Amino acid sequence: MDSRVVVIVLGLVLAAHSGFSVAQGCPEPAGRWPYGVSKSVAAEGDLALLANGAALQVVDLTDPSAPAVLGELYLVRAIQAVAVSGNRGYVLTTQRLHVVDLSVPTTPSEMGVLGGFSPNVNELAVVGDRAYVLGWRKLYVVDVSTPSAPLLSGELEWSEVSVLDIDAVADYVFLAAGDDGLRVVDVSDPTIPAEVATVDLGADTYARYLDLANGWAYVSGRGPSFDDRLFVVDVTDPAQPQLDADAVIVSGGDDIVVRDGLAHIMGGYPVALHIYDVTVPQTPVWQGSATIQSEYQERLAAIDDHILVTTYLRGLTVVETSDPTDPAPVSTLDAPGRSSDAAYSDGVLFITGEDRGLRMVDVSDPSNPAELGYTQVVPQAFGLAVRGDIAYVLGYSNQGLVAVDVSDPAAPVILGNASGAGGEWVTLAGDHAYAVHPSFGLYVVDVSTPALPVLVGMLDLPSGTGEQWEWPVVSGNHLFLRNNHNDPFIAIIDVGDPTAPTQVGSLDVTANIAGLAVTGSWLLVPDIGSEPEVRIFEIGNPVAPVERDPYMPVSGYVEVVAVSGSVAYMSIWTGTHPDYAFAVEVVNFADPTAPEFMGLSHDTGLVRRLPTGPEEVFAVALETGFDTFALCQGPIFADGFETGDTSAWSSVKTTER
Repeated sequence: MDSRVVVIVLGLVLAAHSGFSVAQGCPEPAGRWPYGVSKSVAAEGDLALLANGAALQVVDLTDPSAPAVLGELYLVRAIQAVAVSGNRGYVLTTQRLHVVDLSVPTTPSEMGVLGGFSPNVNELAVVGDRAYVLGWRKLYVVDVSTPSAPLLSGELEWSEVSVLDIDAVADYVFLAAGDDGLRVVDVSDPTIPAEVATVDLGADTYARYLDLANGWAYVSGRGPSFDDRLFVVDVTDPAQPQLDADAVIVSGGDDIVVRDGLAHIMGGYPVALHIYDVTVPQTPVWQGSATIQSEYQERLAAIDDHILVTTYLRGLTVVETSDPTDPAPVSTLDAPGRSSDAAYSDGVLFITGEDRGLRMVDVSDPSNPAELGYTQVVPQAFGLAVRGDIAYVLGYSNQGLVAVDVSDPAAPVILGNASGAGGEWVTLAGDHAYAVHPSFGLYVVDVSTPALPVLVGMLDLPSGTGEQWEWPVVSGNHLFLRNNHNDPFIAIIDVGDPTAPTQVGSLDVTANIAGLAVTGSWLLVPDIGSEPEVRIFEIGNPVAPVERDPYMPVSGYVEVVAVSGSVAYMSIWTGTHPDYAFAVEVVNFADPTAPEFMGLSHDTGLVRRLPTGPEEVFAVALETGFDTFALCQGPIFADGFETGDTSAWSSVKTTER
């Protein structure tokens, strides 16, 4: 169902009960930048399909040293796996399989889509007119003979076996199944797929990835001593496979592609592509290795004498393998990776990306966002706050709080570092930045001289098992800090003397809580217990918050809250709802005793942050870039005027509709 229809219908319901109408189209989409993690790559001829967040990129590899994006197709959810066959691409996103027309590579277009898969589907194989979709313990067989209407033919589910990777040939599907070795499924009747064989790879072994070549199944994984292994299985008779070799290899154990008598296997530390001669399958012989810049989760594809390596946080690396004894990376194609934190300032959205540093995107025209610059800053960039021309980037552990001059976002300059600070969360208030490490506590940094941040105070907080300090928010001289322990609570910390922060109280809650938000004299506390809600506390006296009834109604489990004026924007999770697995919900609380639903966005992916600008709110997702929405107008009453208690409203401008 279209989200705008939902908003209109709910708006009419609210109008009937409260005497006002909701602005239609709230929150109204204003733009999108869908780039993020890279989980999969597939190739045929001189073209490759690359997953980049929720964007499918068609890449020209005529010159492998200079890969070029020819066209893109934006999908709703994060891309888990891709496959290509002729002029068709097959794209697996969360719970959905898309069939894509590639006949014009510059303008790939969706031909058909099939939904209803389990949320954990993440692997894909295509043979002829069938696509095989793999979840953690389930195999789906899909008929794609009519690309505009893919149809589920059959399913096979395991109660205990965890299937991890897939390949297929003719009427058989082969599965790497971790502790359970190699499994073979007969799909000659696609309506009733049946397991016909298993191969025990040995005690305490682990099958992770596989590739089929010339009657052999090459399975990479681990041995009993956590050594890297290559298992070679004779599958000339798929119903009676035979383990032929179990070879300890120099390094590998991760994704594998076999071409022309050579097995290309990822793995090791530092991460590298390793090449083995398998012309005699039982005795693989190491040829050479090429180091790949990667943190984890690499996938492979082959094209002529090159191997394509996509890495979760960095995108595509093309490796020339014409001389297998001396493979060498020859080009890269960047992907932004995963988002940790985000902040808005003067037409620019700033995003930290864990191992990918600080990235800047021009959003002055929300409908046409454009990347401006990038800098590594620290090895692991998590927390972020921006004030004027200075961005403060918090590194993990004790990597420091780094001040970066972003007056020219295309050429950011590192100014100074408050060494000793570190963690995942940072917020600014007055002349100080408050940085929080999830296990170690609070660091207070003086930023009165922006280019020279100085650590001036610390507060050790309990760091026992299960302690998780998160989401610092400041109101006056007090900081509220969430502890998502088994018995969650909010610590209330007096920061009137920044050199000696002191816990002066706590706010007990009965269930797990998510991101906090403060506006005026109100503290918003998402409660993700059995009944999702947002609780509202008056903090005029910060050490003794008073809860106001009723709680704020929400449609799902809240992850993040942001406030603009009297309007709260919340990223919510609705479980397996087919249309709104993740979305942004908008609620007006001009009268905190009677909060009112305003609207629900389209699917956004799992949102980590919701920074706001003068006219927009940016839903920054973990793996898929960000969606931009116009800020919503407050409730409109019958007399045509906005009314209600506006004492807590900020000066943020809203957009007329």
